[in-house]
Amino acid sequence: MLKCYLMLTERSCRDVCVASTWCRLCSSVYFGNRPNSVCELTLRNCAFDEPGHTRFYYILWQNHVIGIAVSKRTLDVCVIYDNKIRKKSFSNTESGFDKLTTWISTLGLVEPHFCLEATGYYSEPAADFLFNSGYKVSIVNPLPIKAFRTSKSICQKTDRSDAEVIARFCLQNNPRLWNPKKQNCKELREINSRLDSLKKELNRLINLLERSYTNETVKKSINEEMDFIKNQIKTLENEANQLIIRDEELQHNFEIITSIKGVGSKLAFAILADADFERFQNGRQYAAFVGVTPSHFESGTSVKDRSRISRIGSSNLRKILYMNALVVKKCNENFADTSGIKPLRLEF
Repeated sequence: MLKCYLMLTERSCRDVCVASTWCRLCSSVYFGNRPNSVCELTLRNCAFDEPGHTRFYYILWQNHVIGIAVSKRTLDVCVIYDNKIRKKSFSNTESGFDKLTTWISTLGLVEPHFCLEATGYYSEPAADFLFNSGYKVSIVNPLPIKAFRTSKSICQKTDRSDAEVIARFCLQNNPRLWNPKKQNCKELREINSRLDSLKKELNRLINLLERSYTNETVKKSINEEMDFIKNQIKTLENEANQLIIRDEELQHNFEIITSIKGVGSKLAFAILADADFERFQNGRQYAAFVGVTPSHFESGTSVKDRSRISRIGSSNLRKILYMNALVVKKCNENFADTSGIKPLRLEF
């Protein structure tokens, strides 16, 4: 339920389901009937009849929420509104999105709030479509939803039950609204993901060459494939540079990141691709997003485990930061005085 405190108002009360009065000084609550018109929402004196005690009407609106469990081919939808639950499935395509919004419009919902789990490329098309259609959308990390399911002792796990769990999570927690990334940021993330895949494949081929092949055709095939992958990596890195040059905000952030000693263009690409800096107000929030903040495990006097990093966040970005720190420690003269410090071992 959404709580809204009103003194004087001009809005319609047709959506009001509960009305009460509340004194902000003594915290006394007086429950009343549903108001018939706006005229009933006026200031009145507190029952204690003391100076400074004023009663304020507050009303409760029913929050209409929609949970969506996203899979590769389907969207399982659960709608909770006016103490009712409706469920339906749609295809995870453009036509399915149109059918979903058409069905939602027939239910007479007031400012519906869509909530989805973060499932990467499967959930983003649906989230973009709903956001562009003017709906409120939240994309939530699966971890708190899993903890919410456990707290409610829900044993079964199906797509339909997942949709209801997500809807009830949204109803209870009212998660932060989601805003899509800019097009250049999306393209930079796609380029960075492709670069990561190509570099892994290149390392695999390098390891293959360590074997002793007797057939020269096999060696030639591996070398030609390696040359092709290196050219692809160079092409994608050039495209990433052009994207950053064309976007003033990306270029500004790129210059700030690369001004840090030990940070090069490759690490800057990874940071810009994974992070939306508008979400963070300080460096601590970004460290928590990456998952390098300390996590303590203590209870009483007997349980005291070793502190570790939280590992809640982008494992790929943590890996890149760790490897970059090792290279900087060994090769950069600005960090030569840290040679006696042993690096922390991070678990991904």
